[in-house]
Amino acid sequence: MFNQTQATVIAPLTEALLAESNHRIANNLAVVAGFLILQANRTVREGGPIAACEVHTILSAASAKIAAAGNLHRMLTSSVEGVIDLGEYLEKVAEAAVETMPDGDRFELVPDFERGCLVDSDNALNLGMFIGELVINAIRHSHPAGASGRIEAGCAADAHGVVVWVRDDGVGFPQGFDLSLNSGVGLRTLRVVAQQVGVQLSFSSRDIGLTARLHIPHFVAQVREAQIA
Repeated sequence: MFNQTQATVIAPLTEALLAESNHRIANNLAVVAGFLILQANRTVREGGPIAACEVHTILSAASAKIAAAGNLHRMLTSSVEGVIDLGEYLEKVAEAAVETMPDGDRFELVPDFERGCLVDSDNALNLGMFIGELVINAIRHSHPAGASGRIEAGCAADAHGVVVWVRDDGVGFPQGFDLSLNSGVGLRTLRVVAQQVGVQLSFSSRDIGLTARLHIPHFVAQVREAQIA
């Protein structure tokens, strides 16, 4: 049982933690809503309605984004001051994306997420949205003929911060493809959001497969140092 003095101290702390939790939830739901609006804009098609299979895919992608926010909030309940292990979180997001998408069972996910790359919760959700979208794009586009595929996804610290990647074994970009001129709405959206978030997004395509990389600057390392100090 708490005495009156202890209760007087604990009550304001509980209220502060609740207020902070509500603030994070509101911010993260706003991020999810923003991505869903971008997704909705992608549904506009000229010349007729969207096919039922496309609607299914769009709703599945939306479900994966909501799951990413849910996984983050579960992790926040045991985190220190809102700091998230990026590798652990992104692995959950990638797995949820594969499980949620209609054709996800055709793909083998090979995770390689280094533990100990720490970010705050707001940055974690943005990066989770990125990794989820990249995995979804790989499922949708890497094997258009319906063959089974393999998706490698991971993150690791380097001298400049953290690198996150998604790599598939599919058809890659067509020969002569110019990303700045020919990319679809989804890729253009990711590039715009990358600029807003402050990360660098790059793609490389070979004879087999496409690799997408996110280069996250030193703010990650600064969070890590703050926690160690």
